Amino acid sequence: MSKTLDKLFETYAYDSRQKAQLRLADEKGLDISKMKDPKFNWEQMREIS
Repeated sequence: MSKTLDKLFETYAYDSRQKAQLRLADEKGLDISKMKDPKFNWEQMREIS
């Protein structure tokens, strides 16, 4: 897991499905800055990635 992702998880209260989508995007090497808003639900995050 990247340092950026670690910092996001410490800063925001994501649910487990949001965290899973962020991890998948990070593993794929995608730019997670567009999907990091905790207002997005996991399905929206999946669409963005």
